[in-house]
Amino acid sequence: MVRLAVAPATLLARHTGGSFWPLLVMLLVIQAAFPLLPSSPLASLLLTAGLLMVSVPALKPTPLLRLAASVGLVVVLGARFALMRLEPEAAWWAVAALLMTAAYTAFIAVNVFTAVIRRTRVTSNTVVGAICVYLLMAHIFGLLYAALEVHAPGSISGVTSGTEGGRVHSHLQGFLYFSVITLTTLGYGDMLAVTPAARALVMLEAMSGQFFVAVFVARLVGSWSATSTPDDPHEDGRTNGGTRAA
Repeated sequence: MVRLAVAPATLLARHTGGSFWPLLVMLLVIQAAFPLLPSSPLASLLLTAGLLMVSVPALKPTPLLRLAASVGLVVVLGARFALMRLEPEAAWWAVAALLMTAAYTAFIAVNVFTAVIRRTRVTSNTVVGAICVYLLMAHIFGLLYAALEVHAPGSISGVTSGTEGGRVHSHLQGFLYFSVITLTTLGYGDMLAVTPAARALVMLEAMSGQFFVAVFVARLVGSWSATSTPDDPHEDGRTNGGTRAA
């Protein structure tokens, strides 16, 4: 079962070569398409499966890490599929499935972040990896908001109708939207954190997003610009050396 589930990811890894671009494209597609899709657990499951399949090959992990990612992928997709088959009253399983998905997404984000900071030279792919981590943060917190709303209904006001009866997992696009406007500190006011736990998550996400962009991404972009400027003699040496070698 693990081999069948990870085969597409393994095949994709042969063509991406550790590139973060496919992951970025998938994240942007989800951000754009998710709000337009019908509120259904099937649509959520398919998008989640696509995102996780694309994220694994981008890591270029060790065999042990690839095995852990493969097992985690099967467990998360199995839990989300089981969630579609259970009765709406099984709110405890919705919380478990959402938290498992959030944990696995965090696992991917941490490994992408690790791969980025281990790069000895900042390139466009390195910057793209940092952007992927930023967008993955929005997905992680969106899943946490959804799990919190299932566990304690009314934690977030303005949630799309249909959250009652344990069906909040069918409206993940609303929580992803809330997560994005929180991460970017837009705060339109159409959705609000009400309970102390929800407000704590909102503050954590807002601060994490600002620190990540202001400190890490800004430093990466600055380093990338410095290493790619034509006035850099080392860069010219590498270019000329590469031309002579060719």
